[in-house]
Amino acid sequence: MAKVAKKKTEGREGALTRKDWIDAAREMLIESGIERVKVEPLAAHLGVSRGSFYWHFRDRKELLDQLIAGWLETALEPMRAVVDEPSRNAVERFEKFMRVWVQGEPYCPIYDLAIRRWALVSKDVAKIVKKTDNDRIELLTTIFREMGHDPEEAFIRARIAYFHQVGYYATDTQESTKQREKFWPYYARILSGR
Repeated sequence: MAKVAKKKTEGREGALTRKDWIDAAREMLIESGIERVKVEPLAAHLGVSRGSFYWHFRDRKELLDQLIAGWLETALEPMRAVVDEPSRNAVERFEKFMRVWVQGEPYCPIYDLAIRRWALVSKDVAKIVKKTDNDRIELLTTIFREMGHDPEEAFIRARIAYFHQVGYYATDTQESTKQREKFWPYYARILSGR
């Protein structure tokens, strides 16, 4: 968990923030899975007592809720912003939508996969992931309809584009950014039909 540095705390100066705990939990979720995202291992990693955690959170559930909220901000909002952008035509929006995935900022594919693994053991998280999947597909469907595809074809194209991208990360496809950029025009033409 290299991204979150250990911080020893004494008094209030240099004390951990709520964000520090959330960042550490996010990294632990990505690296070790939800079963390791617990107060004791997080406190040990951060070099503080459990009491520091309870200064910021009522309980573990509140921290886990923050992990989901943070994921939703990066999992859906950047894509929604692209679709809501009125100055672009549908083809440009599709390309920008897909580039959110390809570039990995602010969308984070490894965070997305960690949440999906968590959904395998939590019905509540599975419902949130399913809703997010459906929302993303709906956004893509909107773009394909604006490209002129009829409603059913737009929906199927949206699903294919979506499943393609989720599968890309789920199969841990190893390509450099340069290679992905080279392939992008082919993917865009085949997935969009334009």
